[in-house]
Order: sequence, then C-alpha cells, then structure tokens
Amino acid sequence: MKEEPANWTKPSIDQVRLISHLVDAVDSIRLPPNWQDIAQIALLDDGGMGSFLIRFKSIEEESNPPYRIVAELTFHDRDGTPVHASFFVNEYGNPAEIDLWKVDFSTLHSIPEDLPKGTPTTPPK
Repeated sequence: MKEEPANWTKPSIDQVRLISHLVDAVDSIRLPPNWQDIAQIALLDDGGMGSFLIRFKSIEEESNPPYRIVAELTFHDRDGTPVHASFFVNEYGNPAEIDLWKVDFSTLHSIPEDLPKGTPTTPPK
C-alpha cells in the first residue's frame, strides 16, 4: 500500500490545465462540473519533476495502486527540456495520478499554457 501524502491542496492553474487536457483525451472519463472545487492534489517525492496524486473530496472510495495508465503526452518545459506526462486512473476510473518525467531529471518550471494539440493518446489495452 502506498504511503498517504500529508499535504493535500487545491490544484494549481497549471495542474488544472494538465488534468483537463488529459481527461479530454480519454472518452471514458467524465468529471463532475464542479471537479475543480472538489479536487485535491498531493505532490510526490520525485525530485521536483512535478508528479502528483489526485483525489476528490466528495468521492468516498478507498483506492490503492496499481493504477491503470489511460493517456500520455509530451510537452516542453520553459527551458526547452521535454517532459513526459502519464495519466493514471484508479479501479473506479477516476483520475488518480499524473506522473511527470522531465527527461534530464531536473526541476519542472511550468506546464505550458498551450499543451500539444492532439498528442494525448490512449495506450492499447
């Protein structure tokens, strides 16, 4: 069982944009209209690359890994370094984690406003 992070917070504007973009890539995921009000994130200890867990305050469910990957995309940090994003859902189909891997393992500066169009893909089952 994964250790529960201590600091759950509201997602940043960048995190909301990334979550929305990845959710839009997956036909089977629908978020409630007020999802931004009930979403909470917890940063993972990944050396500052920006990975985070996702949960929703009003959804009472116990969710443990393993999660299922449903979409991926690559974008560039403002320093030009590629960042790979993997989007995971839990066993209920709700967003559970976004894993960010900056290919040089450096700290993520920001998620771009214009994420790549059409690059989120649903991996084969």
